[in-house]
Amino acid sequence: SLKRNGATHASVFANSGTGGITQQQPTKSSWGCSSGDFAEVFEERKTKAEAIRSLEFSNYAGLWVLRILGVLLSWAAVFCCMYPIIAAFDIIGDYLGEVPCVGCILKMIADIVETLVRIVVCCMSCSFGCSCAFFVIAVVWVVMRPTVGIILLIIVVVLTVGAVVLMKLVPKKGVQVKDDDQVKDDDGADQS
Repeated sequence: SLKRNGATHASVFANSGTGGITQQQPTKSSWGCSSGDFAEVFEERKTKAEAIRSLEFSNYAGLWVLRILGVLLSWAAVFCCMYPIIAAFDIIGDYLGEVPCVGCILKMIADIVETLVRIVVCCMSCSFGCSCAFFVIAVVWVVMRPTVGIILLIIVVVLTVGAVVLMKLVPKKGVQVKDDDQVKDDDGADQS
């Protein structure tokens, strides 16, 4: 079958060799990039400045999509590691729902607790996952652009401190706070 291209103009970034034959332009390797060949064809008429702007924009947009996707995947990875905690509360809720006479009330209470656990796990996984992603990004940026790298390292510290504060807010099993000076466990033994 016959295929036809509807483009009426073309602009090309390539090496113009002898006799008007174009070929890919060899590129040198630089920090973080390997060497290769480059050529680009646009299906419309563009000036050199417009073509360069178009290439920069497509590179910039793809770069930010990958950055955001990487941070979200890091968050999701930590959430998946912590998901068994949520699953345990779900299983307990299912068992409590089978108790005769009061099962529906216990199931409702268990669902509320499971939702709260899911929120806490989500917040903690966000803190840890995003701080890990920002730490990796920051280490690279400290070498490339120190100002941006230091700002990202500060964000990592804030996220990590947030996760630690969240862990400290969760009460420990068996420890009751009687007053500011004395902490006792369930047996009444002094732990301060």
